[in-house]
Amino acid sequence: MKQIIACEIFRPFFDEIKQQLPYAYTITYLTIASHNHPALLHDKLQSLCDEAYDSDEIILLYGICGNAIEGLCARTCDMYVPRVHDCFALLCDDNCAEDLQVKNACWRCLSNMDGNDQNKEYASYIESYGKEMADYVMHMLYHEQTLLYVTFHTQKDNENIANLKETHKVEVIEGTLDKLKNILLPKDRQGLLHVRKGNKICCLYDMVEVMKEKSI
Repeated sequence: MKQIIACEIFRPFFDEIKQQLPYAYTITYLTIASHNHPALLHDKLQSLCDEAYDSDEIILLYGICGNAIEGLCARTCDMYVPRVHDCFALLCDDNCAEDLQVKNACWRCLSNMDGNDQNKEYASYIESYGKEMADYVMHMLYHEQTLLYVTFHTQKDNENIANLKETHKVEVIEGTLDKLKNILLPKDRQGLLHVRKGNKICCLYDMVEVMKEKSI
């Protein structure tokens, strides 16, 4: 059995891929909000990896993500991890991902909206002051901040972009499912760190290797 442990950001994209490319992986999703507590996320990821006794391999779909994957051990089977700093890099091409990483940009996508603290802040302002005043407050707070939105041209994408433009500068970039599809193919492990059973992840934080395998 092959196991994927992934951020919930990827759920709608794997749902779409499954219609095009049936795959034999079991997927366990963790909430997007888990990123807010890296130490707890680390412990949860390690626990899930340790519980994968029947798995032939684990694909861990997380970037460095606040250092949550640093030191994760492959105790039960081999583990594969994308060499990326952030999850968004798996939803766009390499050139775009590198450019956004250098800019340290804030980004959104189809599945990365509801857990957004700014959305909650906006909703609270609407409740307290009404929409017109809420728009004004958000504009004053965030009008100089550019958000990058990874689009797949769904109706929901279009609605999200329109909503974000009410309070932010928005730069729209093209999304792609190619990287996620390739990760599911056993023969195509380019861009993935192979952590053999008994070893662990060591983050490097550079723009090329990003992370390496290290003995426990």
